[in-house]
Formats: sequence, structure tokens, C-alpha cells
Amino acid sequence: MVGLTGFERRFPHELSGGMRQRVALIRVLAIDPQIMLMDEPFAAVDAQTRTILQRELEQLWMQTKKTVVFVTHSVDEAIYLSDRVTVMTARPGVIKAVLPIDLPRPRDPTSDTFNRFRRDITQLIEVESRKVFAPAAP
Repeated sequence: MVGLTGFERRFPHELSGGMRQRVALIRVLAIDPQIMLMDEPFAAVDAQTRTILQRELEQLWMQTKKTVVFVTHSVDEAIYLSDRVTVMTARPGVIKAVLPIDLPRPRDPTSDTFNRFRRDITQLIEVESRKVFAPAAP
């Protein structure tokens, strides 16, 4: 189910970072939760492995239809994986906007619509970053 055929008898220290993430995902799925929280699960892997894991997670989601709360700092990852993207304010961290992502799956990160979402979300984030770095009033 998660592409680890041939590695069933390996110890955790013998697995790559991407393989360990797959094991963590299958451990969660084994208990059949209604909601899964994934907090930066792909942050510590290289770009190629991240892309593979994103596609695998998308396939697993399409099979299970589990609710996933996915925390990421990557705008592209949020758009690629999400049905809704929640943008937080810088300080304090409260919800600034919730944007529905109405793109068909599988998603094409090079499409015009994907790029429109990227621009919209990036602009929201830029507004917040300017607040943090704005000069203090005298």
C-alpha cells in the first residue's frame, strides 16, 4: 500500500527518511482514525522524495477518504494536497483566510489555475510578513 515491498523485515534505522515517513503513515492508518493530523511530515526529506510522498499521500487519500489536517509551510504543497488552504496571520497566529482549492485531481502544479492559487496565497502571506518587518512607530 505504501511502496515498501521488500523492506518488511528491515529495522527503522535501516530505512531512508522517506521510508520512515511511509511507515509512520501506515501506522496511523492501521488504527483507522477518523481524522489524521500531519504536521510537516515531509519537511526533512529531499525534493524528489517529497514529490513522491505527496503523490502517494494523494493516492492513499483517494482510497481512504480520511479527513487529513495537513500543516505545511510550503504553498505549493498546500495547494497540491488540499481541498481548503487556511492561511494564518504572523503574530498572533490566527486564521486570516480559508481558500477552497477547487482543482481536479491529480493536480498539475504548472497549470494556470494552480499558479493563480499560488499568487493569491503568496500575496496573503506577503501582507503578513510586511507587518512583522514594518518599522516600529516612534
